[in-house]
Amino acid sequence: MRDRKTYALGALVLMLVLAACQSVLGGPTDPNPAEVTAWPLPTELSVTEVATPIPPTETREATASPVTEDRSYQEGFTAQGDPFKGNLDAPVVIEEFSSYQCPFCAKYFQESYPKLIADYVEAGQVLYIFRDYPLPGQPQSRLAAEAANCAGRLGGGSGYWTMHDRLFERQGEWSRKRSVDKIFVGYAEEQGLDTADFGECLDTGATRAQTEADAAEGSARGVRGTPTFFINGRALVGAQPYATIAGVIDAALAGETPPAAEPPPGPTPAAIAPAGDGMSLGDDDAPVTIVEFSDYQCPYCPSTYRETWPLLKAEFVDTGRVRAVSKDNPLTNIHPQAPKAHEAARCAGEQGAYWEMHDLLFDRQAEWGGSSDHVTVLKRYASELGLAASAFDACLDSGRWADAVLADTAEGTRLGVQGTPTFFIDGYPLVGAQPYQTFVYAIGLAEEGNLAGAFRRSE
Repeated sequence: MRDRKTYALGALVLMLVLAACQSVLGGPTDPNPAEVTAWPLPTELSVTEVATPIPPTETREATASPVTEDRSYQEGFTAQGDPFKGNLDAPVVIEEFSSYQCPFCAKYFQESYPKLIADYVEAGQVLYIFRDYPLPGQPQSRLAAEAANCAGRLGGGSGYWTMHDRLFERQGEWSRKRSVDKIFVGYAEEQGLDTADFGECLDTGATRAQTEADAAEGSARGVRGTPTFFINGRALVGAQPYATIAGVIDAALAGETPPAAEPPPGPTPAAIAPAGDGMSLGDDDAPVTIVEFSDYQCPYCPSTYRETWPLLKAEFVDTGRVRAVSKDNPLTNIHPQAPKAHEAARCAGEQGAYWEMHDLLFDRQAEWGGSSDHVTVLKRYASELGLAASAFDACLDSGRWADAVLADTAEGTRLGVQGTPTFFIDGYPLVGAQPYQTFVYAIGLAEEGNLAGAFRRSE
């Protein structure tokens, strides 16, 4: 009976592909899951050769900018505005849908991409096209995509690919920052672009339509995580090793049906940084730890707080069986009031009232969420909790905890968190506003040492 329950748990809710950043991980989360469509046949590509650099028109209709007279290797843009490199007449076309802030995309860029470019693209056998697919839980990914497109607008094909490489090479430098505009302008300066023009392009969102068009097409074609590749129309998902991608290319070159790719490896327990002061409840030596990455403005998170959390606390936390840890994961691109709410909870924590503020924020989400004067409302909550108003106000106004909130969010990104709420039970992910009984099963498995087996059975 235990085996059947274990399998059911794994199949239903404990599914996470760590070889790809996921736009939807399963279960009710924020943002909402999207419908998945069938993979299409290869799209027909049209390329027009024009002079470089690309003129800064309102709609980026400008296309290919040849590097050499030989069509066997060029860098430029398709007629749809997407950057390419390689042979315009190549028998194999690779489209990569990717997010610049995705850690698995950076892994692919570092480990597989250079050899693929050298062995197939520069050899004239592959035309390589990059498509933007910024993920909702990666707050800087959209602006990074726009930065690359701005570099392409000003510097042509070579300008684009230089910025593309720099963004992945230095992902650790910019991906954890709240403001990245100046960093991207610095990258543009390093590659010799006009910084005033680049800054204007970035500030005005001049290339945003191109990024949004790519993302929309990716969603329509069934892309759910990054990186996702289409090799002559065949989908290949995740940061696959060079040998796997090369095998699909070789089969396509030989006119054969490409071999099925090995599935990405199953998840291993995540290493999660210690919680901030006051952000955990329960016995520090409890046999099971549950870490929740949450967003105070997320519409799904309050249901967990109201319906599941009281039962979990009474049955497992208060009895010493579980240590509960709270982590910040505000989805800033859709919940602009959330970061200050997370800071408010931490400011309350300075006066020993983190969990009291935590509860109040969820209880009254409808009041402060979306309010143009949410900071004033948050300060009123502190007074209601009996906190020292001057100290709390000074903390909130100074942004003292802003970087700590951002660090938690960056950690969630590293762990593959793309929706809220996401839980880690002894390092294994449980995604979405799951019912109480799901937690009971998972905690029971963890206590018996069988939680890892649930993941293996679900593969």
